[in-house]
Amino acid sequence: MRYCFFILSLILLILTTQGCDSGKESKSASVNEKVSDECMVYPNVVDSLNLQGLYDSARVALFTWHCDMPYRPKDDSLKNMTFGQLELKFDHLITKSDTIEFTFNFYDGDKVVIATGLRDVITMNTGVGYDRKTRTKIYMSSPDGFVIYQKGGNNRFENPFQPEVLNYINNNLSKLNPCFRKLVSTKK
Repeated sequence: MRYCFFILSLILLILTTQGCDSGKESKSASVNEKVSDECMVYPNVVDSLNLQGLYDSARVALFTWHCDMPYRPKDDSLKNMTFGQLELKFDHLITKSDTIEFTFNFYDGDKVVIATGLRDVITMNTGVGYDRKTRTKIYMSSPDGFVIYQKGGNNRFENPFQPEVLNYINNNLSKLNPCFRKLVSTKK
């Protein structure tokens, strides 16, 4: 009788423990899903012009361009992060007759990351311009007016998922900004 009671208690203990663990996992999963869903909410101007695909493309371009670059602000010399871990928030959209440009800012907590406040970054791209008709990327821009466009060769401008970017993503997946991780999972 004692033996049966012991086995029954053990089974209940195991089931209870598994139930508690699975509850924690489901809570964690629901938090991750919530963050993931928030990443796919578009600004009204993007929705109204039906530019969701270009918006996501611009975010991927900026994240992959900077993802493995160290972020070490002057005001916190102990902080050791990369841009792939920072938040990227929409700033504004500029439409011209033949061009659409999305502008974003990287954030460290609630403060905007500015290139002049960084030790290791001279120019930081925060904008991506697209040809309005063909919807192809034509340039990347920085707040100080510097513009990058590259044609030919193997580069991050034409193919954001270069081997070093994929290596960075695979080695830092758990540390990545949740929106970057979501965008990468849909693009790879």
